[in-house]
Parts: sequence; structure tokens; C-alpha cells
Amino acid sequence: MTLFRVFAATFLLVSLVVLNSPTFAVGHTSNNPFGFIHRLEGSRRGQSIEGLRDAKHYLQKFGYYLNDDHKDTNVATTTTHQNDDEFDEFLEAAIKRYQLTHRIPVSGALDRATTAQMMIPRCGVSDHGLVVMTVLLAEDQNKSEDYRFFKGKPKWNKNHLRYKFPKSNPPAGLKEATIKAAVARAFRSWENVTELTFENVGGRAKADMQISFYSRDHGDGFPFDGPNGTTAHAFQPRYGRLHYDADEKWSDDPSPMEMDLESIGVHEIGHTLGLLHSDDEAAIMYPYLNYGQIKRKLQSADVKGIRKLYGLP
Repeated sequence: MTLFRVFAATFLLVSLVVLNSPTFAVGHTSNNPFGFIHRLEGSRRGQSIEGLRDAKHYLQKFGYYLNDDHKDTNVATTTTHQNDDEFDEFLEAAIKRYQLTHRIPVSGALDRATTAQMMIPRCGVSDHGLVVMTVLLAEDQNKSEDYRFFKGKPKWNKNHLRYKFPKSNPPAGLKEATIKAAVARAFRSWENVTELTFENVGGRAKADMQISFYSRDHGDGFPFDGPNGTTAHAFQPRYGRLHYDADEKWSDDPSPMEMDLESIGVHEIGHTLGLLHSDDEAAIMYPYLNYGQIKRKLQSADVKGIRKLYGLP
């Protein structure tokens, strides 16, 4: 009996240590599409480690490979680079850009702070525009605002925008009314700081924006990856599509294992209005949001960005 109690106490102690470790926080579970990053922690240039090719794909997907002109480069998709597990100079450069963008000490290695950041659930929209501006500012030491726009600064040419839910396919256990209420509140956040107004329409009414839930590959060229990983994505004006990943656990009052409908909605609506990601961690337009986290209030970077885009003081 004494031996059993010792074993039980030891097991409980180890369990508590593991569960409270940042490495095993919510969203870092074994079924996480980004979980491979944890196994690469500590790797650096010159090493060959199984799974590094997945890190290359991650950094390419989210816009951290640039050429000398700071444009997207396909170096991560070339045969030799994409299909090997070598920690080469291209991967090191991409990691340095990632660290610079997310205000992590720049080491060029997949250190603990970097891998922990990379494993947090995030928006599926690329950080490319954010990365380019961050690199340019680092080169000339100038200060800029913490907001970014899509190339060409696309925006809506009218103030009243209509949206609808063309596919009534909410995840199991999530009421359609709950979704619509959360999205309506998200639209009001942007309505309150602009001259834009938003109207939910139904049936066959024409709408500027469409909001849907999809799983995996859903035909837009940006497939979801199941639970964890990317949680949603949206398109620039004037395409007006906002997609939630139906495989996530969604709520308007999230537990530590659920994603907040309204927080993600406010962020993705920002994309549909013309904003790219921000490097300000407090901003709504910051690309990462963890499970159980509620982040619904627009910050200074968000407000200044949207008002500047739409010509408001």
C-alpha cells in the first residue's frame, strides 16, 4: 500500500509538471498540425533533423521567405530545399525574420521562445506584408505604425455593407443563433470606429460578405488543417469571404479548450475590410490567438489603421 501511494504521488507530481509546462499548453497537443515544431526545439544551422522540411513549409506558407527585393520567394518550394531536412542558410534567414517580426531575440535557431510562439493557433492569412515592413524598418531604423494594408490598399467603395451566412452548417453543438450574435458583435466593433455600417441579410439577398464554416480543403486554395493549427481565414476587399475552421471547438464563452467566436470574428473582419496583420501583440490584427483567450476590443493600431485606410481622422 505504501509503495502504491508513493507511485501515485509521483505520477500526480509528474502530471502537474507536464500540464503546467508552457511547452504542453493548450494547443500544443499531439494532434496539433503545428506539433512537429516542438520536436525541432533546439535545432540550428548545420544540423540535419527529421521534420525540418515541415518547418520550412510553415515559414513559407506564412510569408517568411523573401528574396533580395523583399518579395515572396519560392526558395522553400524548390526541390532541394523543400524536400530535405537540412538546417541551411535559407531556413536560418527565415527564422530570423520570424523572430524579428514577433519581437523574439534574433538567434536564427529554433529556440524555446520561437517554437512556443510558432505552435500557438493562428489565422491562416499570410504575414508577408507584415514581414516585409518589419525587415525594411529594421534596415533603416525608422519607426512606423503597427498596422499594414493589402498590396494596393484595396477597400470597399461604399459605407453600407451587407453580409450573410450562405451555409447553415455550424459545428455540432453550436447554435446558429450563437454564431450570428457573436459575428454581429464583431461587426459592431468596426462599425463603432468607422463610418461603415453592416447589415445581416438572409435568403437569396445579395451580400458583400459571406461567412461560413468549412473543414479541410474547401475549394478556395487555402485548406484548413483540422483541430488546432489555423483557425480561420478571410479575403481582402472586395472579395468578402470569411471562413471559420469547422473542426475547431467554438464558443461565445470559451473554456480553455475552445476558441472564441467573437475574437476570431473581429480579426477576420479586419481582413475583409482591408487590414493585414500587425506586429503589436495587443492588437486585434495580431495573427495568433490561443484557446480560451478572449480578445475582442480594438486597440490603437487597429483603430488607426482602419481609419487611415478609409480616410478618417
